[in-house]
Amino acid sequence: MEVLRCCQHDNIDLVQHFFILRKALSDTKFFADFLESIRVYVADSGDFSFGSGSAGISPGLKKLLSEKIVPEIKNSIFQIEIAGHTDSDALPKAYQKRFPSNWELSTARGSAVVRNVIDQGVNPTRLVAAGYADWIPRGQAQNLTQKIDRNTVLELNDTPEKKGRNRRIEITFLKPSHHSTSYVENEG
Repeated sequence: MEVLRCCQHDNIDLVQHFFILRKALSDTKFFADFLESIRVYVADSGDFSFGSGSAGISPGLKKLLSEKIVPEIKNSIFQIEIAGHTDSDALPKAYQKRFPSNWELSTARGSAVVRNVIDQGVNPTRLVAAGYADWIPRGQAQNLTQKIDRNTVLELNDTPEKKGRNRRIEITFLKPSHHSTSYVENEG
């Protein structure tokens, strides 16, 4: 299911850029929504982006970045946030020296992808690395102002498939602050 939230604004057409992205990623499972930004979720399940406890970018994600996503970043004028996410599992002791918690692991994932994107020629001043640990699991309404409790996080990580979907990155094309928007919704 794809949910399309549209916006209208001055000069920069996020709606148009969404359709360009959708065409570029037509053979890849992804979700996108936008109001003040366009957020791209890589929707492949399992360990497509990262293995459990790892900030190493998978070969599949490297290919997707180089063939599909980085060209779209280069063709846009937007600032880009690359956010890492984790499942709800506590990290094993062997990983805790490098990543004391899922906060450090998720930030390392976002940073690893930012470094990859920079290596492919994107201007570093356009990029922001972020990490959300396990606090924005797939399946939660993607509303950062919504309160979420630990039980909800655990419910959205209660199977190996759900955990795999939560080991991910999200790439957000951020609307420049000097442009205004008004909200129009069309769900389909």
